Amino acid sequence: MESQQRKTRNSTFSSKRFRQSWLQIVIIIFADLIIVFGSFLLAFFLRSHAPFLPPLDRDVSTYLDAWPIILLWPLLLWSEGLYPGFEWIGSDYLQRIVSGTTIASVGLMAATFLTKTGPQFSRPLVAGFWLITLATLPLARLGLRLIFRALDWGGPRAVILGGGRTTALILQGLWAQKPSSLSPVAIFDDNSAMHGTSVDGVPVVGTISEVQDWARAHGVRIVIVAMPGIAHELLVKIIEEQSKAFPRVLVVPNLFGLSTVDVNTRDIGGTLTLELRKNLLHWSNRILKRLTDFLFVTLLGLPAIPLMLVITIAGLLESGRPIFFLQNRVGQYGTQFRMWKFRTMVRDADRILKQELMQNPALRDEWQERQKLTDDPRLTTVGKLLRRLSLDELPQLWNILRGEMSFVGPRPITEDQVDLYGASFHMYSQVRPGLTGLWQVGGRANTSFQDRVQSDVYYVRNWSLWLDVIIIAKTFWTVASGQGAY
Repeated sequence: MESQQRKTRNSTFSSKRFRQSWLQIVIIIFADLIIVFGSFLLAFFLRSHAPFLPPLDRDVSTYLDAWPIILLWPLLLWSEGLYPGFEWIGSDYLQRIVSGTTIASVGLMAATFLTKTGPQFSRPLVAGFWLITLATLPLARLGLRLIFRALDWGGPRAVILGGGRTTALILQGLWAQKPSSLSPVAIFDDNSAMHGTSVDGVPVVGTISEVQDWARAHGVRIVIVAMPGIAHELLVKIIEEQSKAFPRVLVVPNLFGLSTVDVNTRDIGGTLTLELRKNLLHWSNRILKRLTDFLFVTLLGLPAIPLMLVITIAGLLESGRPIFFLQNRVGQYGTQFRMWKFRTMVRDADRILKQELMQNPALRDEWQERQKLTDDPRLTTVGKLLRRLSLDELPQLWNILRGEMSFVGPRPITEDQVDLYGASFHMYSQVRPGLTGLWQVGGRANTSFQDRVQSDVYYVRNWSLWLDVIIIAKTFWTVASGQGAY
């Protein structure tokens, strides 16, 4: 009787999860179609009212007769693995959306030209449609992710083999995702003492030999092998055994020291090989990044000039000259440069800091950990506002133009912070420091200095144009929310 009840519960649980997964996919496809259709209507409206272009020779109903072409978008996005796509985050996620949308837009033009069954689309209309879709589709996907997160709808369920430190790190990373790319529901370990316990909220339910029956009963089709410390022969045997029952087998290798490296798999003579990349050390990527620096400075620098004048006047009225604060920072190849900022502190700030740190042990501990103070006694009234909105950084656009800094990169450090980087300073010094970066959008002063070092190393190794776009977009949100700004 008990066995029958357990089977009934398992069947119900599995069926519910199956329906939820497909419901997610249907919702995302439906939302994508609405966004694509709405983007086309907006592009048509803007094209129809463009002041410097000739009027369109067709009304919107003529274009809508070719509506089946809109199905290109879900087909291409599906091919990019974006339904539901929880496993892709950050720059990888954006790159796949851009790739699918671009190919679909090219397919739109090719289909109407080759078949001649639809209208010949206006080139400005198609270009505008493409650009609008690139902007609206990621935003809509982000909104859906937030909704799924509120509903506690994560990625597909998975089981984990091994209940040690590796599993704890995996779970910590998964729960930090919004929503999680996978939803671990059970852990299996041959250590009987762990049975009945849990790791970060996930129960340890049995031994490794029991995982296949349990997963089959619960409809779980993904297994994570998180036992990098066991003997090679035993690990291979476990992987081969699990591959017979699970369509997807994820293996965590014994590479703890390289956990933040961008790794690609390669086949060399039939042997699995891992390629460790350092993207910003390639000369072609450096040239591309420098070109994008000029583009961002042009787009943001000119509109910032009136704002900088207002800040200058406000600073003069409160505390007089100097308006700018220049400080030596360590740049590319370890060379020093003068970094420009709006002055946010009172005069004689160094003496005040030294005095406060001597008198207040708690303040001294905070400074040693973060190199920042939550309630900095040195800030002026205008300076507090500038720090809150990160507007004190605007003069660094001049450093970017001079080639001393980049728009996105590691946070510029002072000479006395070099030792805090340790062996990672070599990686930091290979690139230009940035006005914004991973550290600034990942918590800023709320994180420790060692978190900042890890973020800088990750950025250098994993740089891509997509990653820069993601960081810049997050920068605006971080500044608006005031996260970690002091």
